[in-house]
Amino acid sequence: MRTRYLFSLILPGVFSLGSAAQSIGEADLLQAVERHSPVLQSAAATAHSSQIEARTGNTLPDPELGYTHTWGSSGAAGEDEFTASQGFDFPTAYVQRTRAARAREDAAQASYRQVRMEELLQARLTVQEILYLQKRIEVDSLRLADAEFARQIARVRAQAGDITSIEENRIEFQSLSARNNLTRTRMALETALTTLSSLSGLSLEADVQIEPMPLPALAPLEQVLEQAYAADPALSAARASGQAALAERRLAVSLALPKFSAGYKYSTSDGAKFHGVMAGMSIPLFESRNTVRLARARQAEVEAVTLALETSLTADLTAKYSQACRLEAMSRTYQAGGDGAGKSALLRKALQEGSLTILEYFTELDPVYRHMDEVNELSYNYRSLLIELNKYAL
Repeated sequence: MRTRYLFSLILPGVFSLGSAAQSIGEADLLQAVERHSPVLQSAAATAHSSQIEARTGNTLPDPELGYTHTWGSSGAAGEDEFTASQGFDFPTAYVQRTRAARAREDAAQASYRQVRMEELLQARLTVQEILYLQKRIEVDSLRLADAEFARQIARVRAQAGDITSIEENRIEFQSLSARNNLTRTRMALETALTTLSSLSGLSLEADVQIEPMPLPALAPLEQVLEQAYAADPALSAARASGQAALAERRLAVSLALPKFSAGYKYSTSDGAKFHGVMAGMSIPLFESRNTVRLARARQAEVEAVTLALETSLTADLTAKYSQACRLEAMSRTYQAGGDGAGKSALLRKALQEGSLTILEYFTELDPVYRHMDEVNELSYNYRSLLIELNKYAL
């Protein structure tokens, strides 16, 4: 509770920067998601009720008390009878119920961890999307600024009659394209910020500066798969359900064995008193029919689901790992492309000095923008894949 209180004091201070841009760390955002997310709160409540439900029912049946009074024929004394009895299943049934309950509790907790991991993963991927879109806005703003710079040069050259309609049309096209791209990117950023705000409960502005958490290097595939098999919540839930199904099958076998009861009996008849013990046994001829077969079928179903999850998990991680390896190799190639903003400045200077025509200026700028967009997108895709491959550490 104290940690939450301190967090509630510190977090507003992060945003109270006056006219400066918002600044917050990704780790703080994830803490806010855990505290605020309605989906996580619902999943926690569901897991808690499921755990209580799993622990319910593994008890002895309620004891039975009975009293009987019978009247005799004329002149005969009545008869009173009092009985107290307790029934119980075959002893192994309680052991299997306990094991099944523990396995169901583990499955409920694993289901909560699955929802938690998915919520935090969505938050981390949304952070990466926001960083990607903010960089795209920088590129789109540079494109628009370059087009406006060309417009200024065109005005000077128009006074000397040294400009063509083709160049004027190209300037208009470049300006319109840059302005539309900038508008679309800002709309996408607004959507991503709304998503992250709803997850974290924080009000995030378009100029927010998010400090991303460091990402580990790409580990070997065997290590990634090993970590996934050990920590994947869906797989853990399936395995726990398999343990519960095994215990349920053994329980069904135990419940197919005779049940017992024991108790005490006291009666009076014609002034004489009788008391003693009672013992009974029920023979499971009808209620247990097909229960063992049903339990075996459910166990086979859970085993098939677990195998399908393992296969799907392996295929998914292997495909993403292969993509990450290719993107990592591509990023090294793109890093040698130089600084796009620096090239834009050089081209502006050449245009101003008359070394380039307006058409040549835009022709030279197009691969610069394309390179900047590709580098940004490549970084976004690579970091997103790394986050997904390391989601089990969340």
